[in-house]
Amino acid sequence: MSNVDRNKPYDYLNAWLDKQVKVKLKEGNVIEGVFVSYDIHMNIVIRQNRELETSHIFIRGDSLLYIERLDR
Repeated sequence: MSNVDRNKPYDYLNAWLDKQVKVKLKEGNVIEGVFVSYDIHMNIVIRQNRELETSHIFIRGDSLLYIERLDR
């Protein structure tokens, strides 16, 4: 095995903090917002900015299907 540095999932997630993401849940719902934080269980917090208010959504890791970064 070579000594090539490989990115780990947490490296990607750290790079995605404060970026626009799309999250798809197992139930089929899709949520878009700013990726605020995560933990080792893949629980995540998404911030959505609406016209007059900002809301934070906590999503349990076991309900996630995927996270996609939108702003590249």
